[in-house]
Amino acid sequence: MPAALPPALPAQPTLAFRLDDYASAQRQAPHRHDELHLSLVLRGTLSETVGQETVVAAPLSVVVKAPDLVHANAWGNEGARLARLSLPQATLAALSEHPGRDSAWRWCHDVQVARPFLRLVQRHQQLGTRRVAATNTDLSDLVAALTARPTPHDPSEAPRWLRDVVQRMHEGWHPSLDGHQLATEARVHPVYLARCIRRWYGVSLGSLLRHERLRRTAAMLTASGLRGSLVAQHCGYADESHMSREVKSVLGLSPRALRAVADSQHGAAPLV
Repeated sequence: MPAALPPALPAQPTLAFRLDDYASAQRQAPHRHDELHLSLVLRGTLSETVGQETVVAAPLSVVVKAPDLVHANAWGNEGARLARLSLPQATLAALSEHPGRDSAWRWCHDVQVARPFLRLVQRHQQLGTRRVAATNTDLSDLVAALTARPTPHDPSEAPRWLRDVVQRMHEGWHPSLDGHQLATEARVHPVYLARCIRRWYGVSLGSLLRHERLRRTAAMLTASGLRGSLVAQHCGYADESHMSREVKSVLGLSPRALRAVADSQHGAAPLV
């Protein structure tokens, strides 16, 4: 008797890919979509509200939104461009091996999560593709990052003062901001702050500050026509080559390539 064949793997879904442009200061009333959305902010800023919670997002921020999630949006003064992957009537579990790590709504500001998404956008720009197979390695990396096990301590349960420090870092970063200044404002010892950051967020304080500098760099590169040397100066790099090395090392794209991705002409009318 011939050996039994292994069970067939389930059919792999295919996600639609698009670039959406939003006008300056545009607002969207509470609404919902019938698709799973994975979106990356390429240019500009926005705020998104679900229930009583509002998140402010900037370049390199990534969001996952389940179908039928009611949300409202407000776009910044310079408008915004988002890259979007969508899958009709599905949740993140359809792309992950572990349904328990599904998420109905989550914004992530980690530049490491943005990296595989940027590669997908760059490939779209180069090939003009409109579909992304679930077997795509960059998509797998993106979903893995969004569904990774949380740090031993849930950051949402961190002490209020510590969450305020991280929010201050995220919204008010500038080149001279350092751990000592943050600790002074929080009225704690710098070493205690660094220890709490590592405990609750799973990374070093220095890593968080470097990632915030990179996010600000990406925002300036994609939203302005400033020369690279001036962006490097504004963001506290020693010189343009230093900035280029760090951007390429973390995001996998050079500053020039990052600008090209954000300025791609393969956009589409936004979903409302």
